[in-house]
Amino acid sequence: MTANIKSEILNLSKQYSYFSGTFLKEYLRKKNMTNVSSTVNQYLSQLKKENIIFDAGRGWYSNIQNTFQSESPFQNNIVNSITKDFPFLEFNCWSISQIKNYFHHLFTKDIVFVYSSFDSLSSLNDNLITNEFKVYNNPGKQIVKDYFVLHSDSVILRPSISEEPKNDYASSVEKILIDLFLEKDKLNLFDETEYKRLFYNLICSNRINMAQLLRYGSRREVKITFIKNILMSDKFVICR
Repeated sequence: MTANIKSEILNLSKQYSYFSGTFLKEYLRKKNMTNVSSTVNQYLSQLKKENIIFDAGRGWYSNIQNTFQSESPFQNNIVNSITKDFPFLEFNCWSISQIKNYFHHLFTKDIVFVYSSFDSLSSLNDNLITNEFKVYNNPGKQIVKDYFVLHSDSVILRPSISEEPKNDYASSVEKILIDLFLEKDKLNLFDETEYKRLFYNLICSNRINMAQLLRYGSRREVKITFIKNILMSDKFVICR
């Protein structure tokens, strides 16, 4: 029985690039393997130590070893400018250029999205304009419709979201993916088909924290829509 459990976990990990513990238990129940939670956990731990499967967030696993790593010179310039003039300000940011290699069609205009407290956005806007950045302070639909002209090296200021995943001043890749899902429509960047290609190109070549992605999707109130339109399931992901 235990050998069969390990074999079934391996089979599952080959079929699904990401899978949740809940999905794994459902899969084993269909194979008539019940009441084996402790054994399953032991094998999962063993397979992680053997670098056969990898952690993909709380209750999630993946067969993808590499994690997302990227930096943007333009983004770094923004960070340096803000920290110089606002050394105690909490903010985080990400740049289109961090994910440009995953687009199906070449996206030539770099944009940096900066997230900070709503009360600080006006000061940030004035300061960045003084420092000769092209800045849009939290543009809404009407502004985008009537006045918005996207230049290369533009900066978009947005209010922070509580519990947004970040590392110091850098937004996490999970935050980038959810934010971009929203910004593609807000700023008319590209359509959902292009986003979906980018999303799968990125997560199928770089392991992300799926639990964190879904949690942040909930914080931004798009989890259900995101699962329906992009993920297709909240229990697994298949990369072709």
